[in-house]
Amino acid sequence: MAGRYPILSGQTDEAYEARRNHTPYPRSVPWDLVKDHEEQAYSNHSQTLTRLAERGGLSPKELWCVVHDKRWHDPESRDMTEAKAIEWLRSLGDVVDWKAA
Repeated sequence: MAGRYPILSGQTDEAYEARRNHTPYPRSVPWDLVKDHEEQAYSNHSQTLTRLAERGGLSPKELWCVVHDKRWHDPESRDMTEAKAIEWLRSLGDVVDWKAA
């Protein structure tokens, strides 16, 4: 599937801070980034990537877990925060679409 995969702007401290300060928040990534991780998305969320996208996508942390083939409750995933996941997204460069919150 071509196009963009949505990133949720949820009820996290990072999302609230972005809205308060009008700082950029990740909006989407290329489908190519997530397409090979369908199995992990289903394992973590009991839904396909397509269904998750229809419902608004994944949070930055959820996206990190799926793309790194980590279960939500793995030790490495528990250490991942929304802030760290957003930094990871920043490290991907211009493939990430950002929006002013």
